[in-house]
Amino acid sequence: MAEVVSVNISEKKGAVKREVPEIHLKLRHGIVGDAHAGDWRRQISLLAEESVDKMRSLLPGLQPGAFAENINTRGLELKTLPIGTRLRLGETVVEVTQIGKECLVTDENGYAKSGELESGNYTVKELKASKGYIIDVTAHNVTVEPEKTASLNVTEIPQNDPMDLLLQKLDKELKAAQPQGKASLAEAQFTVKFYTEQSDKDPAASGAKPARTWIFKTDSEGKAQFSKNYLLSGDAFYTQKDGKTPCLPLGTVTVQETKAPAGYLANDTVFVQKITAGGKAETVSCY
Repeated sequence: MAEVVSVNISEKKGAVKREVPEIHLKLRHGIVGDAHAGDWRRQISLLAEESVDKMRSLLPGLQPGAFAENINTRGLELKTLPIGTRLRLGETVVEVTQIGKECLVTDENGYAKSGELESGNYTVKELKASKGYIIDVTAHNVTVEPEKTASLNVTEIPQNDPMDLLLQKLDKELKAAQPQGKASLAEAQFTVKFYTEQSDKDPAASGAKPARTWIFKTDSEGKAQFSKNYLLSGDAFYTQKDGKTPCLPLGTVTVQETKAPAGYLANDTVFVQKITAGGKAETVSCY
């Protein structure tokens, strides 16, 4: 038996709809208080809860209204209903005027084109991001006018790891950041290289070239952080959307001590860290 699972509205177009206890439908208008209501052919949007369940396997936590739908149903094959089918919702009768929303898939250049659309206001929302990018949760509004081509440009934001990379020079015998005698842990130099491919081994071993390289030097405590305060030389930092916070995109970073402080020998071990989605602060200790 078919049933209504939830009813959802939003006061503004482009906003995610929220679930409400009840809705009121008005003739030739749609749902009272909903931004998509009006005297046009797409007043109310229905979505099968079975379709939402499939998306929840990819996007856990999806709430009713996430796809700008007004009514979630279960047990009703909405996509098979002929245009003109009438449905009873409580004491109200509605008529099917359109089936489905068009799903666009971008090509290798990030370009996608819809088929012909009727004039009106449309909402475009990303359901799945390109590999290595963050999904865009914004609902973008597009107005289609007669005999004109409407375009929408959206910037994708790469997934990245906000970096708090700590390089620590330690005394090998003491296994601590404590120099012996007149030795010092200051002025050790570490070379950090970033590669765009993800690897558990040093990409340089297979001939890969780093996309960016930095050299950091330690302070009197033998520490160096991934910041301009410790940077000796190298390329510009990758930053987050704010243009300030240093980060590393998905890929691989290698760290190697390339110059030892006075009284110590350099450790030529190459430490490899793969940067994956959902990154964390990484600490590398070097004797």
